Amino acid sequence: MNDIRGLETWEGETREWNRRAGKLRIKAGPGLIDALENWYSSWETKHTERNQREYLTWRLRLHRKWNAEPEFLKELNEFFNIGIYDEEVGPTYFDVG
Repeated sequence: MNDIRGLETWEGETREWNRRAGKLRIKAGPGLIDALENWYSSWETKHTERNQREYLTWRLRLHRKWNAEPEFLKELNEFFNIGIYDEEVGPTYFDVG
């Protein structure tokens, strides 16, 4: 019986996390987050010039759109694997921290 209660709690937390992630994704732009996640994971898998260039282009688009709200950018970086602060990929020219 305790296992079922734990599972119900876990399902509730998962549902809440998915709801919050969905709201963040919609606010930032669903295509923008998807592209950043895809290109960042591609770059992490294989360090090529094309992966780096594409990822930095999408990161620049995110910064241009949301640079006025650094807290929102931090929240996006914590929720999604998009590497906003990853200096290994390339320099960040924006004050996001």
